[in-house]
Parts: sequence; structure tokens; C-alpha cells
Amino acid sequence: MIEDIDLNTLSAAEMAKKLDAMHMLTKAWNNVTENAIRNSFAKAGFTKETPPETPMETAEPPNL
Repeated sequence: MIEDIDLNTLSAAEMAKKLDAMHMLTKAWNNVTENAIRNSFAKAGFTKETPPETPMETAEPPNL
């Protein structure tokens, strides 16, 4: 968008739409709580605890 502004390739209406979208994204992100992020990471399986290592399974090469 900065390049568009520098090159003057955006109309005022297009620039307003992009700025509105940026403000909505900022507002949405600011409404995300630390707890929501923590819960999302926990649900995805990311935790502070290191899981026990499991041996990696290797596939046998096919007999040709």
C-alpha cells in the first residue's frame, strides 16, 4: 500500500477501503485476549512441557 501511495496509483476510494480494512484488523487483533491465544496453542498441542521422544518409524524400501 505504501508503494501505491508513493506511486499515486490508488484512488481516494480505494485508499479509504484499504485503510478501513487495516483499522478493522487492528481492532480485531486488539480484542484477542492473552487467554484466547494460550488456549488456542494448548488446543493445537503446543505446550511448555517437552513430550517424551519416540523413535522415528522408517519405511522399508520396496522390493524391486
